Amino acid sequence: MTRNDQTGNKPHFSASQLSMMSRCGEQWRRRYIEKEKAPPAIAMLKGTALHHGAEINFTQKIDSGLDLATKLIVETAVDKLETVFRDDVSLTSAEQKIGTKKLLHQATADVVKLATAHATEQAPDYQPLKVEQEFRVVMDECDYDLLGYIDLIDDTQRVVDLKTSKAKPKISMADESIQLTGYAAYQVTQGVYPINVRLDVLTANKKGVTRTKVDSVRDANDLKTLGRRIDMAAASIKAGVFMPAIPGSWWCSNTWCGYWDSCPYVNSERKTKANNLVQLT
Repeated sequence: MTRNDQTGNKPHFSASQLSMMSRCGEQWRRRYIEKEKAPPAIAMLKGTALHHGAEINFTQKIDSGLDLATKLIVETAVDKLETVFRDDVSLTSAEQKIGTKKLLHQATADVVKLATAHATEQAPDYQPLKVEQEFRVVMDECDYDLLGYIDLIDDTQRVVDLKTSKAKPKISMADESIQLTGYAAYQVTQGVYPINVRLDVLTANKKGVTRTKVDSVRDANDLKTLGRRIDMAAASIKAGVFMPAIPGSWWCSNTWCGYWDSCPYVNSERKTKANNLVQLT
C-alpha cells in the first residue's frame, strides 16, 4: 500500500537511484554509501541546462498561460550551463586534450540548439499544472520510501519527462522507464488512475535537433513491479551485495561513469590504451 506523505522520515530511493542500482550496484554503492560524488560528464551538464530553462518557463506559464520568448529561454539555459561547467565537470582524457574553452563553446552551441527546439516545439504543446513536483510515496511494508521530482504534469494530468539523447529513443523506452513508473505512483496517491505518461526527447546532431514523443500508460501491475524492485534494492543493501555493471555496457565507460578509472571491476589501464590506439588510427 502506498500513500503520499511529505513528512516521511524513512530512508528513500528515487527512480534514478533504482535505475543506477540496476545498471551498476557498485556505482550506487560508491555514490550513496561511500558518499563519493563524482563530477558530472558534459552530456549531463547539457541536460541540466536545458531542464533549467524549461523549468523557469513552465513555472511562470502555470499562471500566465504563455511561454517566455525563445531568446530568454535559450539565455537562461546557457547561463545555467556556464555556471555548472565552472563548478565541476568530469572530462575524459580525449576531452582534456581538446581543452575546456573549446568544450564549453561546443556544449554552448548544443544547448542553444536544444533550448531553441524546446521553446519552439516542446513548450507550446503543454499547459503545466505542476513543475518539478517533489513527492514522497510512503511504502508501508518496506524499509524505504520512494522520493522524486516530476518534470511536468500538464493540464490533462499526463506526466511528462523531458530528456536529451544522442540517439533517437526506442519506441519501448516509455514502457520500460522506471522513472515514469515512479512518477505514476505519485499520481495514484492523488486519485489519478490510470496514468498517462510521456517521454519527450530531443536528439541533437550535426544536422539539427529531432524531437520524439513516446507515450505509454501505467496500471496496477506496473506499480506492483516497482514495489518488488524497491524490495529487492532494500534487500541488496541489507545483504551488502552490489553487482557491478556488465563489461561493455555503454554506461560502463569513462565518458559516463565518474568512478570508472578507480573501479575495482574495470581494467581501466587496458581500456585507456585501447582507446588511445583507436584514436591514433
